[in-house]
Amino acid sequence: MPFWKQLIVNAAQKIAADPENREKAARFVDEKLKPGAKEAWVKAKPGMKNAWDKAQPGMNQAAAKLGRFAGKMRERMREDEEDKG
Repeated sequence: MPFWKQLIVNAAQKIAADPENREKAARFVDEKLKPGAKEAWVKAKPGMKNAWDKAQPGMNQAAAKLGRFAGKMRERMREDEEDKG
């Protein structure tokens, strides 16, 4: 492992091994990250639902076309097997 990468990994391991640092990190996650993530999810959820609703008809149509294509390929493979056999 290159020197700098090993140095960074060792430093991160020493920092993570310190109980005081783990406590600070846990507090930061609980006080700062979780509330921000929840707020972002609340804001993003309606837009994601709207995008899903708009995409649904196209996905259904694509699935139907794929099913027809797969059926045709299955028929061709059976015909080829019958011709060989």
